Amino acid sequence: MTATGGTVAVESRVGFRVMMRVSGTVTASLAVGDLTATYHRSWNPFSPGTIDVRYTATNNGSVGVTGTAQVRTAELFGASGHSARADVAETLPGGNRVVDVSIGGLWALGPLKTTVELTPHCSTATRPAPRSARRPRRSRYGRCPGPS
Repeated sequence: MTATGGTVAVESRVGFRVMMRVSGTVTASLAVGDLTATYHRSWNPFSPGTIDVRYTATNNGSVGVTGTAQVRTAELFGASGHSARADVAETLPGGNRVVDVSIGGLWALGPLKTTVELTPHCSTATRPAPRSARRPRRSRYGRCPGPS
């Protein structure tokens, strides 16, 4: 009962994830899009600044993937550079994730060149089961190409 004399109904639901594998070629792929890099000077003129990199990682493959990104920024016409690593959360086919990375220690003496290199990794649900867990000759799981 509530203070006004009404009743309160409580509804509970349970959900679970169902991962299925259909026939066809297994392709693990991530693409970089909408790349922006913004340099921020330090308040102290004798300290280096930072660069904030934002991009969209799009899964254009046929399986769910996670990913590892190596973001590199080169300054002084490539004479020196800095890098950072970023992880891309699990993304289903056709989906995308926005990734933000911050790299410090940049003086920005001249133009800055920023590159992003994505390496896709198959989600654990798309990898084949261990041999001991599979039935002989009946498993039809595809193998995920690339690093795992």
